[in-house]
Amino acid sequence: MENLTKEQMAEYTKSFGLLIKNENGVVTIDELRVMVQTLGENPTESELEETFKASDIDGNGEIDFKEFCFVMDRFEREEKRQLCEAFKMFDQDGDGYIGGEDLVNVWKSMNIQPKNVLIERMLKAGDIDGDGKISCAEFVAMMQKPLVQKFQERETSA
Repeated sequence: MENLTKEQMAEYTKSFGLLIKNENGVVTIDELRVMVQTLGENPTESELEETFKASDIDGNGEIDFKEFCFVMDRFEREEKRQLCEAFKMFDQDGDGYIGGEDLVNVWKSMNIQPKNVLIERMLKAGDIDGDGKISCAEFVAMMQKPLVQKFQERETSA
């Protein structure tokens, strides 16, 4: 937990608070199932049990806040790694950025004629620093929603 940023700690605290529904202040396997499904996954019961056991570091049958932080940090690192791999598919010229030409080439590779207005919107959506191109960090930020937002969306739709 010492490696987490203040922002991560704040996000994990909110997420954990939204996730737990029991009076013990720990995550049960049922609550983990809801969390994983909220993240868009639909694991088998066996996969869920395996994930729960891996998350329950002390083996007491519950996931406490410290274990939750460890698991979420590991999940986010893997998600970031996967997004960086996806970024490379868009970075057609390998310069470390996604520019308009890269987006045009991706669209054309799918046999779609992109419209300039669409390319401009895509660039604007991801270009945080305003330099006209999207870095890997900007791409990851654009693609990731804070987990607490996902849980809040689940709560309002339930």
